[in-house]
Amino acid sequence: MFIGNVNDTINVTVTVKNIFGYSTKYGYVNVYICEDIDNNIFVWKTSKHLGVYDEDNFWYNIKRRDQINLVGKLKEHKVYRDQEQNILTRCKYSLITKGLSQEEIDEMEKQKQIESIVPGLDEMIEVTYKEYKEKYSDCETIKNSFHRDFGRAYISIIVRNANIRRLVNEETL
Repeated sequence: MFIGNVNDTINVTVTVKNIFGYSTKYGYVNVYICEDIDNNIFVWKTSKHLGVYDEDNFWYNIKRRDQINLVGKLKEHKVYRDQEQNILTRCKYSLITKGLSQEEIDEMEKQKQIESIVPGLDEMIEVTYKEYKEKYSDCETIKNSFHRDFGRAYISIIVRNANIRRLVNEETL
């Protein structure tokens, strides 16, 4: 949705959704695509590489999933791939909260998977990747559990109650 009128000063709290850049004859341009709580899209192109000093006086680069406050001039309203975007310029910014890293998100998802195991009904096992493909391909894999050991590939899976009964029936046939 378009917010405000062109040349208005916009003050908005957003989550950084994507960061990329490209070179021009005038230098490198960083593009920050952000989204507010109402799913409005804000795009800011700048030569700045956004960051702040943290509490230990170390430089922290603004990353995806960080929440920041932007105050800037609304340059234009633009539609890109059927998505209404508010293009900002001459922004000032401040970090509100650091977003979780992808590793932290993956670890949280892995913990949720492990906590979902019902004792006595479900089972978590580690199998070779070949065995997973042959027998357990319909089972849930544990996030980021794939690894190699001495040239063999392994993966951890959750075998739910219904699959345990199916596998036992296949082995007895």
